[in-house]
Amino acid sequence: MPVNGLIFILCLFLISSRHDAHAQTLVETIDLALKHSSVLRQQHYQTDLAFIDKAINQAARDAEVELHLLGGAGQVATSKGAARFVQNGERYPLSAILELSYPIDIWGSDKRDDEIHTKTIQQKALDAEFTKHSTILDAVDVYVALARGNIERELQQERVTLLTKKVEEAEIQLSVGLYTPPFVEQIIAEKVEAESLLMDYELALGRDALLFQRLTGHRPVQTTNKIDIPFFPKSIDSIREKIDDAPQVKSLQYALQTAHLEVDNTDADYRSTLELIGNGGVQEGNIYLAERIYNYEFMLRWEIPLNNRALRSAAKSRSQVLAAIRQEGVKDARELIEYQIMQLIKQYETALAQADKLERILVVKSENLAATSHEAKVGKSTEFEVMERHYDWKETQSLLNLNHNTQALIAYQVRSLLGMTHDVE
Repeated sequence: MPVNGLIFILCLFLISSRHDAHAQTLVETIDLALKHSSVLRQQHYQTDLAFIDKAINQAARDAEVELHLLGGAGQVATSKGAARFVQNGERYPLSAILELSYPIDIWGSDKRDDEIHTKTIQQKALDAEFTKHSTILDAVDVYVALARGNIERELQQERVTLLTKKVEEAEIQLSVGLYTPPFVEQIIAEKVEAESLLMDYELALGRDALLFQRLTGHRPVQTTNKIDIPFFPKSIDSIREKIDDAPQVKSLQYALQTAHLEVDNTDADYRSTLELIGNGGVQEGNIYLAERIYNYEFMLRWEIPLNNRALRSAAKSRSQVLAAIRQEGVKDARELIEYQIMQLIKQYETALAQADKLERILVVKSENLAATSHEAKVGKSTEFEVMERHYDWKETQSLLNLNHNTQALIAYQVRSLLGMTHDVE
């Protein structure tokens, strides 16, 4: 597609997104993104499948009772050399044997299997929770980008208006011989450059609007330029208290617990087994026995594996090494999250310091604007000078809003790392 065509489409999309006067909040945007996320729905389905797998495993274990039914019947076919007491056509006995066997879990493997499936379910749920926090952060990113785009566009629009007025005054001064043509041309070039930059801001805002629609399934309406800063822990002690609640850490902890269970299960796989067996049967009289015979038997079968000590030791050692790797993974995840959060806290403190300076500058520029406006009323200042003062004030106010939104973004990043819940207001 030609560049001009792409610019036209983005501008149309941007213009169409401004028709609704309702201000769309960040909380509403997050809610829309969570409802629209197909990845999050898939994660929930994965959790449901884990529940089903656990139920299947329990049902399979309950069905471990084995039933064997054996039986037979036949008849005799004689030959010339057959004994005289065997008659041709005489039937063999009708016999039936019923055997039941049930393995006894003497090493607790079944209980550990249940716990492993439970940990799997919890890990799937944590995968969904991680995706949820990632989606929230994506929503915050695109919303902050839209707010930044709106602030930059509005400021640039005022700059274009200011330069337009400046060009008009320069042409007046040129007509009376106070300005030279090169100086006026320089002011006109400055205005053209500002208009070009305004178009760049419009295009960037249009791209952010497309990203918003892809994330939420809705076109952005009027967004707020100043985002509320949510609560987040700032001290190292409060951060360390919450690190274990982070989805990444929880998932690794469940994986570690599963590894310890698998170590015990691996050991149990190479140990002796115990099985309860009961059987009973009936056999009718035959050519040798005239009476029906009934047999009943109950016994315990204890199987002791031989010559597997080395194999058992190797398998157990492998499971223990895997558990140790996961233990290190938990430790590394805690340290990494703590480091990332502390870096974000430093950025937040830097932003706070910058905000404090900007607020003091804004007070001065507000006073200058008020003084120049007053002077204009009594004829001591021109309209253009008032416009310049207002632009200076708006520029500082815009920087302050951008700084405030940076603080909000940092807060959401910290909350995401710690897995702090999001409540739709």
